[in-house]
Formats: sequence, C-alpha cells, structure tokens
Amino acid sequence: MNVVYPQKKSSYLGTFLHEPSVWYVHSLFKNGVNLSNGTDLLFIGTDKNGELPFAVHLSQFQLQNLIPKLRLNQAFTFQQNEWFSEDQTIRISLDFAIDFCSTGTVQPFFSSKRFTELMGKATLLTAFNGFECPLPDTKGLTGYNQTFIHAFKQLQTNEEKEIESGLRYFIGRGKGETPSGDDLLVGLLSVDTAYPILSTKVRRMLMKLIMNENLTTDISNAYLKVALSHQFSTSINGLLKELTKNKTTTSEMGHFLTALSKTGHTSGLDTLTGMILGLFIKEKQVSEEEK
Repeated sequence: MNVVYPQKKSSYLGTFLHEPSVWYVHSLFKNGVNLSNGTDLLFIGTDKNGELPFAVHLSQFQLQNLIPKLRLNQAFTFQQNEWFSEDQTIRISLDFAIDFCSTGTVQPFFSSKRFTELMGKATLLTAFNGFECPLPDTKGLTGYNQTFIHAFKQLQTNEEKEIESGLRYFIGRGKGETPSGDDLLVGLLSVDTAYPILSTKVRRMLMKLIMNENLTTDISNAYLKVALSHQFSTSINGLLKELTKNKTTTSEMGHFLTALSKTGHTSGLDTLTGMILGLFIKEKQVSEEEK
C-alpha cells in the first residue's frame, strides 16, 4: 500500500471535511489533484502557488509518487483522519499534517505610503492579465473597455440590480479552470475582507448566483465560495498585511507580488487586478475621510 503523509493542511478544512465521507478525483494537474464530494472541492498538492484555503499540501517528491497512481473519478473514503482508495492501495493520512490559517482579517489601518510602494512594484510587472490589459495603474483603467469599467462601477453601488449585473459580467468571464473574471472577484473580496469597501449586498448576491446557477467552473466556484467565507491563499493575505507595515519595517511586498504574478497562466495577475481595484476604492475612501 502507498501511504502519503502531507506536511500541512488548511484549518478551514474542518468546516466541510467530515467522517465518513466519499470523495472522487475531480481533476489532475502537474502540481496536485482536486477531490470532490459533490459539493466541496479539496486540493491535495504542493504549495507552489502559496498555501491555499481548501488544501492539503505535500512535497514535490510525495506528489510525483502519488499522481501516477491516480485516475479521474477514482473513489476515496475519508475516515479516521485519512483518505483511502476503494481498492485499498492508496492512503493519504493527515496524522502529521500541521494546520495553517487561510483566514483573511480586518486590517487595523491602511498605509498610503505602502500602497504607493505596491503600485510602483506592480508597474514593473509588464505581463498582461486575462483581460489582455496591463495591471491598473495610478492613471486608472487605461486600456480596459467601457463594459468592464461600467461593470466594476456597478459593484460599488448599493443597488441589487446593478450589483447583480456587474457580477454577471465577471463570473465565468475568461478561459481556463479559473476564468479571469472570477480571479478578479477573489482579489476584490480579499480587499473587502481587509478593508470593508463594498456593500454587504455584493457578497449576498454572489453567493446566491454561484449556489443557484451554473455560471463558472467547479474549481472557480470553490475559490469564490471560500472567498465569501474570508478564506484566501497565504500569498494574498501576506500582500495585504504588507500594507499595514510602517516604512521602517522590512518589506516582503516584492516577494508576495512575484509569487502571485506567477500563479497559473494569468490567474495571479487577474487576482492582483482585483486587489488593486479594491485598493483604489479604499484609497479614495481614505482621501475623502481626510478632507
């Protein structure tokens, strides 16, 4: 029997990981596997893209030995703190996995100087996001089409019809397992967790749409679902925490920006797009408060 002992797991798993439960191999990638119980998604793989909110992380060596033994729709039962395959040839045990926290938190203050630093470093990322545009800069949404700009403005209102229209523009928009519009929304929600910037109606409407309609991929749906519960990758949470540091503190902003920008084909850049747009809203709020 092949036994795998992952190194760490998100503490958020406790909200949906129950015993006994049956899981199936939903999708396979170079850096991991997604299991599904029909409602929730679980990622088992490396932390190449940071520690993820619905993930169990193992080493590259462990992964290389595990992936060839898996197949799509393969059944696993979770019981006694481990998954075991239907034919009893594979066990994935959480006995030695250390918990990490993926919960985003409300930040105590917003540093305009740190935000200026962030924007300066972001302009060095010349790759385009999934909307075929550079990251937003201090000049605004240069290069973005008017429909995009209008939809983003709709998300800043308090009107349910406007919010719904804006969300429908972004949900599922783009290619891949996590379309660009969804990644943008995850980034925007991360800022809304740190510095509440949106109407609470945005989260309620988004939950209603993804739970009642089939608007995007299963994987993207999982990211949106956990984002609505204030759960994000450690790269996202780390970058937001950088904005609260004073100028004398050593900055890891460049590290987190680079880590995010290299996530997926454009996923990280799409997430950064949403984060920067959210921070624009926060900066505007701060400026108005100081007048």
